[in-house]
Amino acid sequence: MKEKYIPTRKCICCQNRASKYELIRIIKTDDSFAVDANNSLSGRGAYVCRKNECISVLEKRSAVARAFKTKVSTQQYEKLTEELEKYDSGR
Repeated sequence: MKEKYIPTRKCICCQNRASKYELIRIIKTDDSFAVDANNSLSGRGAYVCRKNECISVLEKRSAVARAFKTKVSTQQYEKLTEELEKYDSGR
């Protein structure tokens, strides 16, 4: 019997691979970025670890800007970091 396939993704900060269900997905909306809590929203996505180290260095490493190949303002990084921290603490 075949084992069930588990999709893996890479964290945009630390580059570690993990199951996509263990990571937090970020999507790009028309003019901003959002956390995709259910992994069900359409659009381009990037994944980040649940570790505080990865969440805290998103802006420092320009990880979101690099992943989506666009400029990201400081306000957008702050909003995204707040959302990620709320989502992570809720789990």
